[in-house]
Amino acid sequence: MPPPEIQHSDDTRSEVLPDGPEIKWSFQSPSDRDDWDDWTQSLSDWTVFHGRDWAQVISRVFRFKCRYLVGTRRGRLDVLVPLMEVNSWITGRRIVGIPFTDECPPLLRDAKDWSLIRQELSRRTQSANWRYLEIKGLAHVVEPSAPSLRYEGHRLDLTAINDDWLRTCSGSHRRLIRKAEKHDIKVTVSTSETDVRTFYDLFCQTRRKHGAPPQPYKLFESIHRRLISQNKGWIFTAHCDE
Repeated sequence: MPPPEIQHSDDTRSEVLPDGPEIKWSFQSPSDRDDWDDWTQSLSDWTVFHGRDWAQVISRVFRFKCRYLVGTRRGRLDVLVPLMEVNSWITGRRIVGIPFTDECPPLLRDAKDWSLIRQELSRRTQSANWRYLEIKGLAHVVEPSAPSLRYEGHRLDLTAINDDWLRTCSGSHRRLIRKAEKHDIKVTVSTSETDVRTFYDLFCQTRRKHGAPPQPYKLFESIHRRLISQNKGWIFTAHCDE
């Protein structure tokens, strides 16, 4: 079998595969396309963290460079791997999954493309002389990969909360829920910047309690401006009158 034909110019590279249509690789930034969200939502498992607003929040607050790996076939988006380049005098230059984001996994139209993604990212990492590559969230990828670190994810179906669901909780959690009901805890839902500030004050207290520095307020201010104020997120605040 002959090796794939490679064509490349600047940051774009095309790969003619012997068993399928040509795949065109490029690094792109969500800020370069006004239709980024509409374009990328054609891939399943898309979340707001794959979108343009979140990319602008993180890249502009922390001055990271967007390096989203995009793979297209015949003009159709088939692969999206959200990455950013981080340049630190402590850790050096590296390319990582979106920082300050719990999970923003690669989006693939066909999970079998993962082997091609690994090859392309390996080539680009070596070419750019990045110290390492980090991707967050690969549970849906068919081909197993050996993780360097392991994290646990938790999902809670909020549409199924009832007495039966409550019985599945641990005894300590049930007692906390009953205690909240006894003390008449009120929960409000808001999109105001005032409640963003309230959240940030509590966030700083928690970070100090754990001996960790808090992220700057401008991060949450930017989240409010680009997402929460546009009804793409909400602030839940619990109040007790006592």
